[in-house]
Amino acid sequence: MLAYHPQHDPWKHRAPTPRPDYAVLQGTTVVALLDAKYMDLWDRQAISQDVLYQLAIYALSQPLEATATILYPTTDATARDARIDISDPVHGGPRAHVVAGPVHLDRLEECIAEMPEVVGARKRATYARALVFEGG
Repeated sequence: MLAYHPQHDPWKHRAPTPRPDYAVLQGTTVVALLDAKYMDLWDRQAISQDVLYQLAIYALSQPLEATATILYPTTDATARDARIDISDPVHGGPRAHVVAGPVHLDRLEECIAEMPEVVGARKRATYARALVFEGG
């Protein structure tokens, strides 16, 4: 995603390699970029600047007004999506979005508990779609 220009890299750095944890594809088209965090962002009530910049890069690497999502675990039933809009710095128009989406551990456990059943597979798929496309 990022690379130093060969003629303009006096220090001979290796290219930085930001990579999302998950890329959801429809055929060969990227429909969602996701990053998983292993801390409860709802509890912290903040997204660190580093994480926000990381996800902003993912969102801006996609077509206009794309979204990159941070998924984080929580046990707080009141946790809901937080959305940060990225605007064009000159014209102010929308460019991309970052979403911090809670993965409710009690709901996830409920889906996993029904693992061997067809119903469990459906529940997991429905919950995964909701996390990625509808905000959990």
